[in-house]
Amino acid sequence: MLCHATYNKTRLNRTLVDGAQENLEQEPKTDHDLAQAGRAQLPRWDLRAIYSSLEGKDWIAAKKKCLDSIARLEACLHKLERAEHALEAEQLLFLIDCVSRLSSLYANLSSYVYAHYSVATDDPLSLSETNAIESLGLPLQAQYTRFRNLLNQHSSLVKTLCMPGQPLEPYRFVLEEQIFLASRQLSPQEEAIVSDLQRSGSEAFCRLQEALSASLSCKWHDGRKKTMVELRGLAHDPDPKLRELAWQKEIDLWHQHRIAFAASLNGCKGTALSLDQRRGWKSNLEKSLNQSRLSERAMDLLIANAEKLLPSFRRYLKAKARFLDKPQLAFYDLFAPLDSQHKTWSFAEARIYIIERFSEFSPELGQFAMLAIDEKWIDAQARSAKVGGAYCIDFPETGQSRIMVNFTGSFDSVITLAHELGHAWHSHLLAKSPWLLRDYPMTLAETASLFCETIVFDAELARAKGQQRLVLLEMRLSDLCQIIVDILSRYYFEKKVFEIRAERELQPEEFCRLMLDAQEHCYGDALTERWRHAYMWAAKGHYYHAELNFYNYPYAFGQLFALGLHAAYKEQSNGFVERYKALLIQTGSLDCSTLCRQVGIDIENQSFWQGSLDQINDLIDEFDKI
Repeated sequence: MLCHATYNKTRLNRTLVDGAQENLEQEPKTDHDLAQAGRAQLPRWDLRAIYSSLEGKDWIAAKKKCLDSIARLEACLHKLERAEHALEAEQLLFLIDCVSRLSSLYANLSSYVYAHYSVATDDPLSLSETNAIESLGLPLQAQYTRFRNLLNQHSSLVKTLCMPGQPLEPYRFVLEEQIFLASRQLSPQEEAIVSDLQRSGSEAFCRLQEALSASLSCKWHDGRKKTMVELRGLAHDPDPKLRELAWQKEIDLWHQHRIAFAASLNGCKGTALSLDQRRGWKSNLEKSLNQSRLSERAMDLLIANAEKLLPSFRRYLKAKARFLDKPQLAFYDLFAPLDSQHKTWSFAEARIYIIERFSEFSPELGQFAMLAIDEKWIDAQARSAKVGGAYCIDFPETGQSRIMVNFTGSFDSVITLAHELGHAWHSHLLAKSPWLLRDYPMTLAETASLFCETIVFDAELARAKGQQRLVLLEMRLSDLCQIIVDILSRYYFEKKVFEIRAERELQPEEFCRLMLDAQEHCYGDALTERWRHAYMWAAKGHYYHAELNFYNYPYAFGQLFALGLHAAYKEQSNGFVERYKALLIQTGSLDCSTLCRQVGIDIENQSFWQGSLDQINDLIDEFDKI
């Protein structure tokens, strides 16, 4: 929270990204599919190791402790601000420790209440406690503002204490970042007002988008109700008529509520523009790059290389269209399976398979996966009022995580579970680090998850032959297409929205036109113009975070970065696991370029990115030939 506001709750929440890769569509398709997946045997997580309940004495005590800690921090800051003499090293060390401990506790509370809310969005207690935690955290922004100002005021002392061999050496990058952010913030009083107003402003708009998306439903052809989540899940159905019908009903639902979604998006983007300008950012993208700890050079290379891949992905999509005997794909064909007789995995089978594959890479990783699954860290059962998709959330006070998925029995579900376990392992490796050194940026947050995903997928692909290999290749390319092509379209859409929103509000029809323009640029003639998704701006929650804009390109970065790491592992496996762990442990301590250079990777050099591009092009070549 100190470094990247609102980031902890949605730390690379896979509900915010589309397709098989991020599995928003990976929801139960029919009652038969639920039965096949063994719904009754799917695990639901146990949160009692964190707090007993939202009404428990330990929960109440933790909120009281947080409130008291905020008061103590405020008193400490007040004393240091009024001190007539120079700040002493011991005082600064004590202050940093207070901030770190308080941030960890508040993150724990925030994660716990969101975990409850996300699996029961219709629960009044969860919503009430969400509001209570937000109210509790209101003074924090002002305290963090004052903390940064104090660091800036005593920057020479901070610099001295961060020298090699000095007690704050590990914090050097983080504290320098805080000193810089002191120049990109309002006064403590103004920041406090902003935090208060955002609760009923941009954050309320964000909750509206989430709650409305989760509650939308329509009548299906058999007379039964289908939720938006179920409709989107039918994008994976082998029957093209069902896919088309589900897509049409989905579009109709978004259209019916377009005014509410447009008002929400206008509100969130307007808030972001006003605040970022007043705080001194040159643009919303400049702020995003700072949050991502990514250099402009690396960003330029990322976008340029994503653009280079567009012709190859169009070739893949056209090959898929030929396989499906269609002149062009519609948007609802993007996730169409090539094999209607695919294997259905039980959760028990997925558990064994993931543990075995992880253990082949690292016994430590395999043992961790076994712990997370067997200790009931996972909520896998789809049910009413549970949000779609999947995510992993951290509880820093206990050193644990929790994973939410909607397990359908497909291999995609297995991949999703491996992905989220990768996030949890990343957090596990950082569990002993101070909180200020655990807040890694979005760009690096996907490293472990996508790497774990690749481990499992490549193992399955290696043993597949014939038709099954074709199916797996397509599944992988569908994932990559979403993470590169669709993400790029969302990035261009968001840039254009900010340009227009700086002058005026946009009408729903304008949002639709901008989204279709972005899809035209990225998908080109690989998708038929008539059947694209004009309302992707309503469906994607990542657009509705006023303090966390451009929640898209970090996924593309993470995917290409993970591919590059996996290529390095295959080339030289000796000692790789330890180097890889060291990289993950430092993700909260350095910027992206510096961190990567420490393990021999230069993300500001085209040669690194080329290796990732070559891997993707090889997969497309093989699929096209088959």
